[in-house]
Amino acid sequence: MLATNLMHKTAGAIEDAVAVPFLHIADAVAQEATGLGAQHIGLLGTRPVLEDDFYAERLARHGIDVVVPDAPTRARLDEIIFGELTVGEVRPDSQAALHAAVTRLTTDGAQAVALACTELELPITAAEVPLIATARTHALAAADRALAT
Repeated sequence: MLATNLMHKTAGAIEDAVAVPFLHIADAVAQEATGLGAQHIGLLGTRPVLEDDFYAERLARHGIDVVVPDAPTRARLDEIIFGELTVGEVRPDSQAALHAAVTRLTTDGAQAVALACTELELPITAAEVPLIATARTHALAAADRALAT
């Protein structure tokens, strides 16, 4: 497993290079979404997670459709994540912007929202739809897999 959302853009190369099974974070997220009955999920994270295809394509393999924020919101997410959250800061205006992003994803049809950046769990603790804490979901899937063998 690779304990980061963004670096899963290299997952294909890792899967090709190792002989052991690789637990992709988006596979764990898809399993969680399916368990919630959510086939259409919102995705929040850094710009590459939202704009590159590696995450959404992996979710699509499981029948999960993804909705992402618009370009200005994606840029604001990067500012909040890299300028504040990675240094442990949560500004009230940024927290409001994050909650507004979740609400917009819900309005756009998201039945759940995946927090595809570990730091997003700091300011986003509740929403009108289920939240999928991707790092926690991935870790629990890994523990389940380890205990099953």
